[in-house]
Amino acid sequence: MTSRYMERMAKIEQVLLIDNKKIDIDELRNGCSYGVPEQLRPLVWRLLLNYLPLERHKWPSYLKEQRATYDQLIEQIIVEPGKEALNKSINDHPLSDNPASDWQAFFQDNKVLTQIDKDVRRLYPEIQFFQLQSKFPHKYGVNYPLSKRVSGQELDSQEYGINRDGIISCVKENIRVADNSDEKSGSAEFHWHIVERILFIYAKLNPGVQYVQGMNELVAPIYYVLATDSDEEWAAFAEADTFFCFQQLMSEVKDNFIKTLDDSVCGIESSMSNFHNLIMHFDNELYNHLIGRLDIKPQFYAFRWLSLLLSQEFPLPDVITLWDALFADSKRFTLLPYVCLAMMELQRNELLNGDFSLCVRTLQNYPVIDIANLVAFAQDIRDGKAQKPVKEIQRKMQWLVILMLICCSRILCSDFGPLSTSFMKSMYRLKNYDNLIRHILTYGYTGSFGGAESETPKILNTPIVFIHGNSDSALKHGTDIYQSGWNQVLEFFLENGYTMSELYGMTYGDRNISNSYTRHFDCQLIRFHREFIENVLIYTKSVKVNIIAHSMGVSIARKAIQGGTFFDDDGKECDIGDSLSHRVGVLIGLAAANHGMCPCQFAHAFPACGFKTGFYPGNCGDYKCDSDIHNLKGVCNVNEYSPFLSNVNNFPKKEADYIASFWSDDDEVLGKNNMVFGRKTSLIPRSDMQKVYIGLTHNEVKMTAPDQLKVMKQYESRQLLRYFNLL
Repeated sequence: MTSRYMERMAKIEQVLLIDNKKIDIDELRNGCSYGVPEQLRPLVWRLLLNYLPLERHKWPSYLKEQRATYDQLIEQIIVEPGKEALNKSINDHPLSDNPASDWQAFFQDNKVLTQIDKDVRRLYPEIQFFQLQSKFPHKYGVNYPLSKRVSGQELDSQEYGINRDGIISCVKENIRVADNSDEKSGSAEFHWHIVERILFIYAKLNPGVQYVQGMNELVAPIYYVLATDSDEEWAAFAEADTFFCFQQLMSEVKDNFIKTLDDSVCGIESSMSNFHNLIMHFDNELYNHLIGRLDIKPQFYAFRWLSLLLSQEFPLPDVITLWDALFADSKRFTLLPYVCLAMMELQRNELLNGDFSLCVRTLQNYPVIDIANLVAFAQDIRDGKAQKPVKEIQRKMQWLVILMLICCSRILCSDFGPLSTSFMKSMYRLKNYDNLIRHILTYGYTGSFGGAESETPKILNTPIVFIHGNSDSALKHGTDIYQSGWNQVLEFFLENGYTMSELYGMTYGDRNISNSYTRHFDCQLIRFHREFIENVLIYTKSVKVNIIAHSMGVSIARKAIQGGTFFDDDGKECDIGDSLSHRVGVLIGLAAANHGMCPCQFAHAFPACGFKTGFYPGNCGDYKCDSDIHNLKGVCNVNEYSPFLSNVNNFPKKEADYIASFWSDDDEVLGKNNMVFGRKTSLIPRSDMQKVYIGLTHNEVKMTAPDQLKVMKQYESRQLLRYFNLL
């Protein structure tokens, strides 16, 4: 066993310790995201599928109640109707056309059973498990096998359904009904009999969904995992527990099986459309080849992938490993389309070089691969870490195109942007910043600035990195006051001895004020700014940089400098790296929201105001958010604000040698007096100075270039005095 496997097993075992009165589901998910040890999987799946309560002391009574409920369902749905079918009165004839006739219901059930019986008999033919007898036949159900209720004539009739490739078809099959030598009676039953019973009960309890071909592929892995539990006390109740776990799973994916929802935002057609959009945005070349040139419809392969959670694409052991990751996903199954995308990327070369038949064959009969690597790749794509695998010669060709784009953008440049060719070359040579380069180029000539025209920048002043706020841009973009960029500030610094070799900035977000509520602090956002600061240090060969940040950019700058980790909205840990505070001379925060924003107190449904990674300011009982708590009677006992902001504010040391906080008490965005539950939200902890303006708007605080330069000059003067031991 690898050390990584042992570490993962130890982490999961730690969460499942008997001494833990309540299971930490977030920790469990984190531990299971790359797979679950076999001996722990039955219990873990019961928890991840929300079947077992998190409080351990509730398990005995809860399981007893659930298993008793399942026994009652078998009696009501299978045993009693089975008895009644043998004792019908003469007044209720099988040929009666009375809709209320019990026989009509019985025959209707048999139509559902026809499809179920056909499907469960052929479950995973590559393994023997489902054709073996169960060690734990159900005490009631074993005497009423559903397979015997299905007539041979019905199985010979035409069955209309969705075939393995997701295409509507009409197939005529002649399936032999097993005779008594195949199906033991009395006290024995096969595993497929049990799966058949689970599916039939589900269909009876859910008439709006009933049974649709493919559900058998979803219940089989769950039953296999629970029935093969090494602990026989748990394995003995695999049937009942599987039913409830399957019911939980279906509550999340049943929209894929409801025909009337196909064209809705929650149906399978919508899921396939979203998946194709994902391909288009991540790999436009592959998208254009498959969809644009070959016209390969998502129904040819993605229907089955998405609706059946890839259960038909891989051998059962691999499906189980894959489902470990899908079940551990905190936002259930949001990982699935990224796994599908990763599958396509791993076959990218073959698909790009293939014709229609080869591509469809590859997608419908996916080759054997390492599932653990597939899951890791999918998570990297989702988290923005993945780069498409390209050969070095292709990478160099791409860089030539990038250079051409840079040259063209310099011809159509703004007064200050974009970043110079020499700066971009510097990033390219390091070979670790492809994603950042693509990000910067997305915004064109108003999306970045900085760098020398020559290969070697001449640096006389400490370089400055500028980080803008929400909806803004590195340089002026559009006419809205919140899209003014740093143009006015740059003009002032250039007039006072700086050059573009010493002034740097890039854009993030889509620069649309209408979408400002959607932005929050995510891992990629912080990493891109961290990488940008690192590249400025490398390119300028400077010991330190100064940073001027506005609004949302202040918190971005602080975390990028601090390094360390934080948790994103999905509960996934993001590691920024070691602290850069020793490489930052001056940090100036302009109109920041370090402790959140009062307008976000009751708007936390929007990502920008979110509880975890937004500007949620917390709560303080009956006190108003913008009140001065110190002047109010009582104590503020509840003030748990955004964990991201709390993480940033609790950094144990200063982010720079010198920190200055600027704000206006008349800021229309942050609110009157800059107050959030008794704290000035724009005041960075451990600030060396603060500058408070009266009458300035949120955006006008950004334009205070003379005061910004004054702070940096004063800092440099103090550094000189220290150097000569005069201070």
